[in-house]
Amino acid sequence: MHDMKKLIINIDDVGFSDAINCAVKECYLQNVISGVSIMPGGDFFDEATEMLKEINKKEVGVHLTLTGKANPCAEIDKIGSILKNNKYFYTDYFEFMKFYFLNKIKMEEIYLELRSQIIKVKNAGLEITHLDSHEHVHMFPKVLRVVLKLAKEFNISYIRFPDEKFITYTSKFNIKDMLRHFGLKMFCLKSERIIKQENIKYKNKFWGHFHSGRIDDDILSFIVKNVSEGVNELCIHPAYKSDKLVANFPWYKNSHIELDTLLTGKWKDISAQNDVSIVSHRFAH
Repeated sequence: MHDMKKLIINIDDVGFSDAINCAVKECYLQNVISGVSIMPGGDFFDEATEMLKEINKKEVGVHLTLTGKANPCAEIDKIGSILKNNKYFYTDYFEFMKFYFLNKIKMEEIYLELRSQIIKVKNAGLEITHLDSHEHVHMFPKVLRVVLKLAKEFNISYIRFPDEKFITYTSKFNIKDMLRHFGLKMFCLKSERIIKQENIKYKNKFWGHFHSGRIDDDILSFIVKNVSEGVNELCIHPAYKSDKLVANFPWYKNSHIELDTLLTGKWKDISAQNDVSIVSHRFAH
């Protein structure tokens, strides 16, 4: 008997902006997503928590964050090696990578910070179904070992493995995306061995990194047509149009298109025609 085609549609960065939180609520109410990953250090974490409880969607992933404009959750004087000016995380994964390879980052401080993030989500009364990370920094092998240790400590059975097949919607091909894609793939090769040794569940059918930040209905329909048997995971970044969000994070400039795509796109009919069922993390194992 064939394994069914299953697709987790997961919104990342929840709690980072009210424009993202509002999009999550609408997507859940319209039944077009099946999971979210919440950013514990996001400025709108508390609002996200209240909103998720209000619509009875308390199952979340923790979007572990070590880069970008989020607030550290551990005591700042204990995590100096992962902060700039003893205040903020490194700007992005390039900057993080530089200090990582220079061995300037202390893994015990990463453990302290990420543990604090998981505890914050638990204390908010949410149920953690999975772990992933902002800009996929958990694919750095030493960071991954910390994340796997925390997954065991908190009995979290699923971790995102963002190893995407090199299959792209060619009319919207982007060379910069290809470079990012192969950069992440290099880290995934080593990381997969580490995950297998630790016996944590993961799925190796991932979507959304190659076309990240610019998923429209053509691209989403293409993804849905190409999901394979078993469990696939798509991460997506919808938000309501917000000048403030784009000013803080220019990468979000197309997020209103991703929202519109989820809510009104033809991808839903295509997923039905291709027998793709949308499932949550809990029912994906």
